[in-house]
Amino acid sequence: MEEQNKILSLSESITKKQLIWFLVSVAVYVLIRILPIPGIEPMAQRALAILGWIIVVLLTNCLPVMLTNLIFAALIILTGVMPQVEFLQAFGTSPFFIVLALGAVGMGMTRTKFGPRLAYILIKYIGKTPRLLVLAIMIVGFIIVALIVNIPALLAICPVILAILKELGEKPGESNLGKALFLGLVWSGAGGGLAFISSSATAAAAAAAIEEASGGIAAVSYAQWAKFGVPIGLLMVIPAWIFLCAWFKIGNEKLDMSMIDDKLKSLGKMDAAEIRYILILVAMIAFFWVGSNFGINPPTVGLIFMAIMLLPKIGLITFDEVVNNTNWAMCFQMAFFMAFASGISKTGLGTWMANLFFGGLDTNNLFVLFLITILIAHVGNIIVPGAGAAVMLIPSIWAISQGAGYSFAFLPMVMFHTVNWTQLQPIQPQYLVVSANSGGYLNIKDFAVPNVIVTIIWTIIFIPAAWFIGGWAGLM
Repeated sequence: MEEQNKILSLSESITKKQLIWFLVSVAVYVLIRILPIPGIEPMAQRALAILGWIIVVLLTNCLPVMLTNLIFAALIILTGVMPQVEFLQAFGTSPFFIVLALGAVGMGMTRTKFGPRLAYILIKYIGKTPRLLVLAIMIVGFIIVALIVNIPALLAICPVILAILKELGEKPGESNLGKALFLGLVWSGAGGGLAFISSSATAAAAAAAIEEASGGIAAVSYAQWAKFGVPIGLLMVIPAWIFLCAWFKIGNEKLDMSMIDDKLKSLGKMDAAEIRYILILVAMIAFFWVGSNFGINPPTVGLIFMAIMLLPKIGLITFDEVVNNTNWAMCFQMAFFMAFASGISKTGLGTWMANLFFGGLDTNNLFVLFLITILIAHVGNIIVPGAGAAVMLIPSIWAISQGAGYSFAFLPMVMFHTVNWTQLQPIQPQYLVVSANSGGYLNIKDFAVPNVIVTIIWTIIFIPAAWFIGGWAGLM
């Protein structure tokens, strides 16, 4: 009975804290609904109230994520921001299915030795010194995340780093090399997540949001995305590597990496499952690239290859594994954010927000708008970590772009890429996953300041790079 009372007491204390923040979120919603706001239409004000509510809930984690998603969807429908049929139609065109499918394909990596094998091969030929070892891990992180959604990819590489650090005699919590390797993995994963529409759930959501907000006018093809995302991602990795080595004082002495041969031998030769998985990945990327030429869009490609992964004798996973290991809350959140992005556009909230951000700026100079978009993206990512900021801000960025006479995807793409690689908000899934699987080598205090510095470095590089690459990719 005493133990039960302790449990109840703990439950009540947590519930009270959650309840307070939930009441704050409700108060924010009510205040935005009832206060007079100049220049905003009634339906747009309802959408703004919903936006205020979900920002508070996401920042405070006062509700379970799935419950937040369901209340969010209910508010959108019940307030009339989007009729039920229209909301469900927007859900159907959301990245829900491609996120689900890519996650399922990514699970296949856990059934093979592809990730560790690639890591050890690159480390063998590149990682001759501590600095080059960091570079090798970052190249692996970029490639793996570019091919597979980032969380499964990052999880595949963490054991490799731990094994190497143990062989080198590095101590958790004290090793600067360990900090640099794990942080480099996260940063390079951010770059890899930019490469293709299929490289991350956030990329799929952003591509869908740009198409929805623009009514298809500025839809970004898989090839266009790759032309912009791959070089931008690679340009982020190199300066990040140089900075990491300088910040953590990583040496350049020669390492005895003879144990890498032993690690590769322990993996054995590629078996049939690993070969099949590599072929499936290559074929999926090829289908993503050329599918639009035959009327096959990315969600359909994703579902086709998810089905292949489930096939007996050919696939590597079961449907039960997909059900049990899928982050359903994230899938629904991406879908609902996508549907809400449509509501932001159609209620006029996007235009109102665009006027709020840009109204005092009397210019249609694309370069000036480009710089302001980057600034807004940084601020938006701090308020709403991850893709949520980009997806919900894309309609506003599209409105200002079109209002200035630019009916192309450049500014929305800049918005997404900035939100995706800015590291000003460290409490994001990739950090939590890598830190939890770093064996104590990486903690939040290790990357709080470096994150700010690398974001400044990346922004300086991104400005000229995006300006010139955007034209080459046909985005402007």
